[in-house]
Amino acid sequence: MPRPDLEVFLFHIPFHPRLLPFPPNSFTLTVAAMQPHSRGTVRLSGADPEDRPLIDPGYLGDGRDLATLVQGVELARSLAATDAFEAWQPRELLPGPGVSDRDGLADFVRENAGTYFHHVGTCRMGGDEQSVVDPRLRVRGVDGLRVADGSIMPSIVSANTNAACVMIGEMAAGLIRADA
Repeated sequence: MPRPDLEVFLFHIPFHPRLLPFPPNSFTLTVAAMQPHSRGTVRLSGADPEDRPLIDPGYLGDGRDLATLVQGVELARSLAATDAFEAWQPRELLPGPGVSDRDGLADFVRENAGTYFHHVGTCRMGGDEQSVVDPRLRVRGVDGLRVADGSIMPSIVSANTNAACVMIGEMAAGLIRADA
């Protein structure tokens, strides 16, 4: 692969409401698909600017994302079984030791997958007529308006999006200064 497609997180606390009350000395290993293939949509619900948009994130709409996350759960399990975790005496609570086949893991992922809110691409930047903003971050067809946030990314970065958004903001500041 040209770039990472999976991120593994270790939290020193339990991280799932179904586990309340949390067992003592518990931790969470969770995974995230860093290069999701599923695509959502943001559409107008009417002509009034006050109308709420119609948002469909399209989570797990592409089966490759489900396969990546199932593989990630398998990886998390294998990490928890290493000597590095032995002192913690891990006991798997979710999906649980009774879930051992890929179909069961896929059901677990479908029921429990969520987001950590790093959405991008709703105002894609590019040089073609289908892009919302041009390479100088100007909204096509609207004078004096630029977009400078994660929505301009043509594709998501294989990391949390904060640093890329800061870079976009810096780029926008430079473009605005240059145009002034």
